[in-house]
Amino acid sequence: MSSRGVPSLVALTTVLTVAMTRRCTRMRRAARRSRRARARVRARSCRCSKSAIPSCGSAGNWLLAEYQFDELKEDFDDVRTLFPSHDGVHLTPLLGVIEQAAMPDFAKAIEAKGAAKFAAAFDALTAACNGRHQSAEHGFTVIQRPTRLPYSDQSFAPAPH
Repeated sequence: MSSRGVPSLVALTTVLTVAMTRRCTRMRRAARRSRRARARVRARSCRCSKSAIPSCGSAGNWLLAEYQFDELKEDFDDVRTLFPSHDGVHLTPLLGVIEQAAMPDFAKAIEAKGAAKFAAAFDALTAACNGRHQSAEHGFTVIQRPTRLPYSDQSFAPAPH
C-alpha cells in the first residue's frame, strides 16, 4: 500500500468507528427506553391484575382469582427482570418482602375459597404493597380496595357449568 493510501485508510477507519459508536449509543438508548416502556406496561398490568382480584373473590370465582393472582406474580417477575431498580431504589428486595410476607397467605386464602379469609389476605397484601411504596420513597402511591368493578365488560361471577 502506498503512503498516500494510509491517511485515507485511517480517515475511513475513524469515520466508521465514530459511526458505529453513535449507532451503538442510539441502540443502547433505545433498549433502555424499551425496558422502561415494558416496565411501565407491566406496572399497569400489575394494577389491573390487583384491581380485579377482589371482584373475583367477592363473586366466588376462585379460578379467576387464582388466574389473576398468577398474573400478579408474573408482573412481579417481569418488574424484577426488566426494571430491578428505579430512581436509585432497588426494587427486587422490596418485591421479595411482599412475596414472602403476604403472598403465601393470599394463595392459601384462594385455595380455601373463603370470602372472609380472602378479604383479610387481600388487605394484608395491599398493606404490604403500600409499605413497600413507603420504603421506595413513593408513599404518595397508596393502594386501596377497589370501590367499583375494574372493567364494565367483564363478569367476575363463575362461568356456568
